[in-house]
Amino acid sequence: MNMSNLKLSTRLILGFGTMGALIALLGGIALYKLSVVGDEFDLVMKDRYPKIVHVNEVKGGVNDAARAVRNLFIVADAADQKKEHDEIAAADKVIGNNLALLHKEITSQRGKTVLAELTAARAAYLAPRDKMLELLRTGKPDEAKPILLNELRPAQLTYMKRLDDLITYQSDLMVADGKTAEADVANTRTLVIALVLGALVAGCVIAFWIIRSTTKPLNDATQIARAVAAGDLAMEFQADGKSETGLLLGALHEMKTRLASIVGGVRANAESVATASAHIA
Repeated sequence: MNMSNLKLSTRLILGFGTMGALIALLGGIALYKLSVVGDEFDLVMKDRYPKIVHVNEVKGGVNDAARAVRNLFIVADAADQKKEHDEIAAADKVIGNNLALLHKEITSQRGKTVLAELTAARAAYLAPRDKMLELLRTGKPDEAKPILLNELRPAQLTYMKRLDDLITYQSDLMVADGKTAEADVANTRTLVIALVLGALVAGCVIAFWIIRSTTKPLNDATQIARAVAAGDLAMEFQADGKSETGLLLGALHEMKTRLASIVGGVRANAESVATASAHIA
């Protein structure tokens, strides 16, 4: 397709249509990238971080229960002892609820392995603790104390270590996802800048093409009209376009041809008259 044959309206439609398509492409890519970044931040805020909160809730419950166990060796009043046992039961409930959520939410193989180690450590901790609590309920603190020092304390340290392992694992995932989101933000910024620059360059090229393809034929038509007005009917120019400017040049070419024919006819008649006058003379 010869671009010079395109009408001005078609050129404008192509130019603005191309710019509109570039803007739509830019907007679509930007929205897609923002959606990807949004999903990554959602993963951090709605998945990774809540799991860390659950583990910290478990850790807080373990500390609350340990504090209540310590108090059982201190308080002697039955009401106070019941209060501490209730504190332990409440802490166990918080721990159980959060562990249930973790079992439901953790789906990676590595995460399940760390959680299984935590579950095993908790079971190893609860066995001596419950035995010690039963001794305290029956008024045997002297028998309970060796269990606290020799069995419960080492088991609790292992339990807390497994909790820290799970926190570390989830924190590492959250940091990695955060870095991925930051990288995507940087890549999106670079891509958008590149697309904007590309759109600007394309816009300049399209504008130059429209202006050049429109003004050059008009300038040619102006020069031709001035030449014809000055009496130059011998000039030759191309006038085969189908655009508005091409049709204008065609009309000028036809006008020049007709004027040349008329002038030629007048000149021929004048020469005939001159020849006849010479014969008469």
